[in-house]
Order: sequence, then structure tokens, then C-alpha cells
Amino acid sequence: MLVGTLSPATLYILMSTVSPFTQVFPTGEFPVQLSIARSNDEGLIAFARIKFSEEPVQKWQFALLKGQEPLAVGGADIYGFGVDGSVGIFVDKEAIKFLDIEALTNMDTELNKEMDKHYHKTWRYAIYNFGQHNLASFTTGFGDGRYATYIGFDTNGKPCRLLSDFGLFDWRKK
Repeated sequence: MLVGTLSPATLYILMSTVSPFTQVFPTGEFPVQLSIARSNDEGLIAFARIKFSEEPVQKWQFALLKGQEPLAVGGADIYGFGVDGSVGIFVDKEAIKFLDIEALTNMDTELNKEMDKHYHKTWRYAIYNFGQHNLASFTTGFGDGRYATYIGFDTNGKPCRLLSDFGLFDWRKK
């Protein structure tokens, strides 16, 4: 699930009511990797991904929400998530159950402090721990916008990647 950061109260409402992706993903600890596009001495996060396994990707599909019909990857249309506040979040739907409005009020301050520890000139990120859970937060490409998320499947049809594209490169077919 991906969510842009807002005020703690709005974030609580959004995180507690937003639908998760329909795909069931592996559970456990997995690396979150950021792809940085560099130009001169600046960089922006072009892609963020969760690497569920070392298996190579054989097929990509859009991550879908309930009621969405599959779209061809690379076409003109995308399914995406909105970002307001220039920050995206990867968080498990089970972990959200452990956040309440008080925790989010503290998280807003603490998350910003954590992200500032990993500040670079034009981007930043953090892993924020709460209880036995965590979330990954990161700035999103050029900031606010609508961004696509894809699932990479291995040869056995199991998810091996979750990738968000922050629109820095126009790689899709016209």
C-alpha cells in the first residue's frame, strides 16, 4: 500500500480507510531499494521497490485495487496513487492496525526527524519503526502527483518485486 503524507489526522483517516492492493504479497522482512536519477550534483528518487526474492522478474502487472480491471503495462493509461506532501510510504495493511491518531501525531514529528537523518540535497528517506512493525518513507520523484505501482512476478507466478515509478523517465509505449 502506498500513501502520501498529510496531517496526522488526515493520514490516520486515509491509512485506516484506504484499500490495500488485491495481490497477496510475501510476509517477512524485505529490502526497500531506491533508484536515484542523477543530474549534475542533484538527484531524485526515480523508482522505489520492495525486493521479495532474488528470483528474476518474468512478467510485470499493475498493482490493482479492488474493482480495477487489469491494464497493459506500457500503455497510455495507468493505475496510480496520489501523493500530497511529496512523500510516499510502503506499509503493510496489518501494520496499519497498530497506528492510532496519537501514534500518528508522534509519527509525523518522528518520521520527519528520521527522514532528515537520511537527507540528501534533493531527496530523503527513512525506515520508521513502531512496535514490531515498520514502514518505509521516501520522497517521490518531482514531488506531488499520481504514480504507478507494478508487481513483478517470477517464473512460478509469485510476486518477487513491488515497484513504484515516480515518472522521471518516459519509458512507456506511446
